[in-house]
Amino acid sequence: MLRPMLIRWLSVVALALAVLPRGAAAAPEPAVATMFHDYYARQDGLRVLGYPRGGLQTVSGFYAQYFEKGRIEYHPELQDKPDWLFAYGRLAAELIERGQPLPVGGDTSSVSYADLRAAAAPERRVEPPRADTAGTIDAGLRGTFVPTNPQLAPGPGHYVPRRFWAYVTRADLFPGGWLHDVGLPLTEALSARVTKGGVEREIIIQAFERTILTDDPLNPDVFQIERANVGSDYLAATPLDAEDAAIMALIEDNDDDGFDFSAYIQFVDGPHARAWLLPHNTPDFAVDPAWVFLHKGAAGWEIVGGPGTAFDWDFYTSLGIPATMHVGGEFERSLHADVLEHVKSTPVSGELSSEFHRVAAGVALVRVAAGETDLGFVYARLEDVNRWSIIGGPAMKFEPAFYEENAIPRVLQLADPAR
Repeated sequence: MLRPMLIRWLSVVALALAVLPRGAAAAPEPAVATMFHDYYARQDGLRVLGYPRGGLQTVSGFYAQYFEKGRIEYHPELQDKPDWLFAYGRLAAELIERGQPLPVGGDTSSVSYADLRAAAAPERRVEPPRADTAGTIDAGLRGTFVPTNPQLAPGPGHYVPRRFWAYVTRADLFPGGWLHDVGLPLTEALSARVTKGGVEREIIIQAFERTILTDDPLNPDVFQIERANVGSDYLAATPLDAEDAAIMALIEDNDDDGFDFSAYIQFVDGPHARAWLLPHNTPDFAVDPAWVFLHKGAAGWEIVGGPGTAFDWDFYTSLGIPATMHVGGEFERSLHADVLEHVKSTPVSGELSSEFHRVAAGVALVRVAAGETDLGFVYARLEDVNRWSIIGGPAMKFEPAFYEENAIPRVLQLADPAR
């Protein structure tokens, strides 16, 4: 446990805690990550997911990538179920649970995620057409009735219109099956008035766990049924630094003893976070550097491990901390190896070393040194499982164009007085 009242948040010179402004120069479109490329192509990815909204990253310990219409996750623990190796994240359910005020189905909409939260309330579920029948029930013109429980046991649920049901049961688009790839319906089908590109139109929407479907009669026939942009909405609702202020506030609250530290948030991954602490010549503190782990529960963030904690297997497993966040784990070893191999290609003298700072949206920031000489920072992008590509540094002046052209998350951008 972190020593009570130990740490002071002095300054985070290597991090800025604001998201990129809407008016920033457009970055080049990121590519579909190598590990997802074949799956994306087989499942008509441009239609089902849209364009990528960032590079390969880790989410709750799994490799993942965000797209306009969702998030793909890789689940190697399901090797015995090939059609379940890739899954879509429960982004729609999370947005609805949070009651986000964002419009659904268009640039503007008469329905928001907050409205869907009300529509998804248990009391809004409807009774099945046959109370003693498990599984889905064909209700003719009304559609298919689906009980709202993962076992599909008899009980209340929602009707899925015939056009939506025909879409979600397409094996060419959803090879894992509708329940795995789309999830349970969370609402009845609702009418919404939306604008798209300045054109107002009436559409039908229905929320599921992993997507929101829309039926837009003004679209071309093949695109009338499509998935809403829940991936883009999720990123807008949860910017990369959304949790940083709360984490640093907790660290700041633990400062009554006047210890002199710099702190860097290295990971924020679901309900877990890891911060790196560097004491400023404090003889009372023996560990240099040190790590602090935090966990987010119902009451918010709490410190669950720090200086003096044995970061062993029992610690990680008892708290469910993903392998990508383990101190010195394979995720970091591969990053350090790639960074040091890159630095060797330039003339340097002295033993090379690297210091891991932060990963955000699949981009890592690492400081490198040769002996006592600080060489500066290196940026690397996660390309595949534990495979990185170097995109900048060291001894490089990071101009604004570099950040924009390489889509560097703002939480990683170096404080540069010249900028």
